[in-house]
Amino acid sequence: LQSLAEMMVDFIRGIILDTMGKDGMRFFPLIATLFLFILFCNL
Repeated sequence: LQSLAEMMVDFIRGIILDTMGKDGMRFFPLIATLFLFILFCNL
């Protein structure tokens, strides 16, 4: 379960770093919450 959570965090973190750079990491909690909410609502 922990490895699955770490994979999701690394995936979201990679997207943020690629698109917004290091300054975008301050938005990580918001983006991660929205991403996971939309993901689980569509399951």
